[in-house]
Amino acid sequence: MEINNLEWSWCWDCDAPTIWVGKENICCAAWYEVPGLLRMAIDFSKDNPAPNSPTLAEIDAKLNCDNYTKEDISICQTFHSFSYGNFYWLPKHWADKIGYTIPTYEELCEKYGFKPEYDCKTGKQWSIDENKSVYDKEGWVSLENFEQEEIPYREFCTRRRISKIRYEKKLKQ
Repeated sequence: MEINNLEWSWCWDCDAPTIWVGKENICCAAWYEVPGLLRMAIDFSKDNPAPNSPTLAEIDAKLNCDNYTKEDISICQTFHSFSYGNFYWLPKHWADKIGYTIPTYEELCEKYGFKPEYDCKTGKQWSIDENKSVYDKEGWVSLENFEQEEIPYREFCTRRRISKIRYEKKLKQ
């Protein structure tokens, strides 16, 4: 594969910029099993800096379910793929951050015919429900934010991991 075919896009699984090389990407796929893909991506990124956010088209594509059949929607609902936290929270987070207006979760549910499912909680509530300590609230803007901002479980885990690393670093100092 030639380096000219590479381009940046957004990986919604990692919430990070990624480079697709064929059917693999450099952030969460098994690119490490194919030596040379990483080298190509590194060479590409030297002259092509990574984006700081997903593009408007990538946000729209993430929320587009036009090609889903009724069966696809039923299967996805069985596995909670269309819950607020799994489907909508991250694109909404980025849209708000870059000043882009997207339909509400309720509008998308109505458009695509799936039942709204709200699965976000505050960091404090996740901590209590999951019996998992949050060592350092630096993953949140403030203690008030920790107690009031509703986030999906995956985001809670990310922020908790960051808080643990920061806490352990402070202990070593």
